[in-house]
Amino acid sequence: MVFNTKAFDPVTNVPDYNITIDEINLKVSELIEKGKSVHDQVASIPIQDVTFDNVIVPLATYENESMVDYSTITFLQHVSPDKSLRDASMEAEKKLEDFQIDCQMRRDVYKVVEALFLNKKSWENRCHEDKRLLDKMELSFRRNGLDLSDDDLEKLMSVKKKLSELSITFGRNIAEGDAQVTFTLEDLDGLPEDFINSKKKVKCGDEDKYIVTTKYPDLFAVLRMAKRESTRKTLLLAEETRCKENIEILTEACILRLRAAKFENILQSLLEPLAEKEIDSLIQLKKDGKFLISSSENLYSWDSKYYLRILKENLFNIDDEEVKQYFSISQVTAGLLETFENMLGLTFTQIDNSNGWHKDATLYSVTDTETKDFVGHFWMDLHPREGKYNHAACWSLRPGYTKSDGSREYPISGIVANFSEPTENKPSLLKHDEVVTFFHEFGHVMHGICSKTKWSRMHGTSVETDFVEAPSQMLENWCWEPEVLQKFGKHYLTGEPIPEQLVAQLVKTKNLGAGLGNLRQIFFGMFDMGIHNVENEDIDVNETFSSLRKQICKIDSGNEKTWPAATFGHMMGGYDSGYYGYMWSDVFSADMFYSRFKKQGLFNKKSGMDYRNEILAPGGSRDAMDSLVAFLGREPEMGPFLRSIGMK
Repeated sequence: MVFNTKAFDPVTNVPDYNITIDEINLKVSELIEKGKSVHDQVASIPIQDVTFDNVIVPLATYENESMVDYSTITFLQHVSPDKSLRDASMEAEKKLEDFQIDCQMRRDVYKVVEALFLNKKSWENRCHEDKRLLDKMELSFRRNGLDLSDDDLEKLMSVKKKLSELSITFGRNIAEGDAQVTFTLEDLDGLPEDFINSKKKVKCGDEDKYIVTTKYPDLFAVLRMAKRESTRKTLLLAEETRCKENIEILTEACILRLRAAKFENILQSLLEPLAEKEIDSLIQLKKDGKFLISSSENLYSWDSKYYLRILKENLFNIDDEEVKQYFSISQVTAGLLETFENMLGLTFTQIDNSNGWHKDATLYSVTDTETKDFVGHFWMDLHPREGKYNHAACWSLRPGYTKSDGSREYPISGIVANFSEPTENKPSLLKHDEVVTFFHEFGHVMHGICSKTKWSRMHGTSVETDFVEAPSQMLENWCWEPEVLQKFGKHYLTGEPIPEQLVAQLVKTKNLGAGLGNLRQIFFGMFDMGIHNVENEDIDVNETFSSLRKQICKIDSGNEKTWPAATFGHMMGGYDSGYYGYMWSDVFSADMFYSRFKKQGLFNKKSGMDYRNEILAPGGSRDAMDSLVAFLGREPEMGPFLRSIGMK
């Protein structure tokens, strides 16, 4: 496919996120008015006159052009520092999602699309992506129940709108429902000085206490480092007992999904013996008096990270606090960008831009290193703040597509993360697992930026559910390669490179806890299926979560009453009935890494460009299996995945 790459100003090609509530509401009205006009126009076409150009092109063009404004105004609910703007953005998304459901369930539009679909001669000479687009549109209408009776269709539409509303509210509750606990300095024994110094201090009677939140930088630090079991337990219970209102929302959503529509067993059996050995090792550590500031010798969910850290220190002489001194966020960012510039033949340039949603949001332009052609933009917003999305994720802020004049609309992606904030004395220092998270999310960015499709519906991560995570999981592997870590791992004070011996020991820890970690992923997949693959509406989300966690993960919260499913955002964020895809994606990503990059070289130019052209560029314009075969030269195999977790 040839794209018109006529010159334009990259800076002015970026949406302005400094918008008002009135502007948000106006954009919503304009999007709905324009969309209704397009769908009315298509529905009015006589059946005998339908063509690809007068049916599919107008619908797909509206999708293309509306996505910029849609993404801009709905994204603000996750990142804006202004609560009123976040509220307006959420309400805007509800209205737009309702309208989209109305459009997807218009019988008059479907009749026209169906007539075209059945008249194969009129479109059999179109390009592959055009034909795939028509297939996807027709299938989407059918899956939305357009062959149902009018009464049943109306009921289904009501269900879908309610599900959309529940999903938006669920995510907002998680973002704004952070819990916080006050601890004494003694309670925080084991936490490093920079952690303590970053916490707000309050007076409780005559003593000073420190405010610790359930945001990930705080939660994970306490679970790994706090010596007192009571401290770890208190904070984890605060995390697992927040957003209680979401349990009712998730339960209602499961019931609604049941009304709308009703590999991992083998892998579980392989992992269980490994996990049992890991649990035995952790229990022995807990029983050892020198590590015990505890009320029980049983192993609970608030113990696993703490004793895994100690096990890592004992077995490999690795101290996370020592390691992070070499991973300041500026060094990691520079190293990450250099790594994938070399791998993918791209050049990343930070741009001074005032159109962002917050001072922490930085903007980069992407160009092809060889041709100098512009490729796209991405944002990075890496530190926590009140009301912000509190995990790590990547958003497609604008999918790329070909405009009607042949020029290209260039993609924009955005990383949102919650890495530790800098203090007065230290920059933001990342633990190694945070470095892995950073690389993972950047994998999604590259999928969005490098994708080149004709239609926005096919762009980037618009692939099969069990392939969405593969490109991001694949990039995690570079975080375990000494030659990569030693390029950007430099002590934040001295600039000295991370010692070879330290890197060697760090790499050895890659599969520590692999049994428990992968069983946890299987548990999430089984929980997902457990609350959706049922015969009636008597769904107990909490009981399903608790029983499966105990059965599969082998570690739970004992007799404590918690509701951690309330903050399991994937169940209301598009992975419902599809969380198993994380494990399948791991199989694909491991095969891609070991079969090409590990074998041919981490920065082998042919492997890098093949990956860019065969995996990233096609997006969803062809089946993921076709992309994998094109890159691997064969269908994917399980062996590399088992090797990657130390089981082969």
